[in-house]
Amino acid sequence: MNQDFSFSTGAKLGAALSMAMGALAIFNSLVLDFGEGNKALLIGLLGALIFIFSLMGLRAPKATAAVFAVTLVLGLLLAVSPFLFKLGSSYPIAFLTMLPGLLTFIFSAFAFGESLELNIPIGSH
Repeated sequence: MNQDFSFSTGAKLGAALSMAMGALAIFNSLVLDFGEGNKALLIGLLGALIFIFSLMGLRAPKATAAVFAVTLVLGLLLAVSPFLFKLGSSYPIAFLTMLPGLLTFIFSAFAFGESLELNIPIGSH
């Protein structure tokens, strides 16, 4: 196990792309019309949390796996938020909310795996 707590390029890339998806969610919450209520605020808050935790993942090498796990859950929450916040009547807004969430989930899963240094040979059980 590597104890110098250096980042792999994959973990850096996953964190940077997750940060971009968090910024996109914040942008969507400011630009798109989510209707009445605090839906835009909740989407923006999820985006801000994704951005902050991804930034923490880049800056705190000792805690990367835990931080990427939190980012992974936040991405999943953002992906299902159109169903939780009843955005189904507006399909483009629901899609533009789900997309950053799904991509954050994928990028964070990749960064999480890289931060754990999963090197499992194919065909081993």
